[in-house]
Amino acid sequence: MSGGESPVEYLAKEPTDERPQVLILQRGGPDPGTR
Repeated sequence: MSGGESPVEYLAKEPTDERPQVLILQRGGPDPGTR
């Protein structure tokens, strides 16, 4: 990924990339207690 792209933005583009749980944690998800 480019230097101007943050990990959060990268994951937002590919929610099913490698770590979908990270995306959930960043957004807060439907349940903050659920990973």
